Amino acid sequence: MRVLILRIGLGLALALLVLESASAKGAPTANETLKVKAWVTPAVIHFKSHVTLFGKTQAGARCKAAVQFPARFTSMDFATIRTDKKGMVSFEWHPWTKAKTGYATVSCSLHGQKASATVQLKVTA
Repeated sequence: MRVLILRIGLGLALALLVLESASAKGAPTANETLKVKAWVTPAVIHFKSHVTLFGKTQAGARCKAAVQFPARFTSMDFATIRTDKKGMVSFEWHPWTKAKTGYATVSCSLHGQKASATVQLKVTA
């Protein structure tokens, strides 16, 4: 549990009590390793369209994403977020690239273990 204080301005502040689950449920045991699956929708990306990168792993894991296109095109990194109760995360963007292909990676960590999954992106004009 922690207290988060948000400054609103004019000397006002809002204190929020943030409860964090420390449950080991869903955590990998000593005999299993953390695994990540990743996929993107739509499967074929159109220039400037709405794209969602999904990741699936253990509930409570912290995940981030990176999208890489060839050197002369854009790349981006997404902030780290925590998975939901089902172990899902999603990252959304609009690709403004004329590259025909790229890669998106979801990297997660939980209890000292790390894992990642990469999917190839196919872009059409």
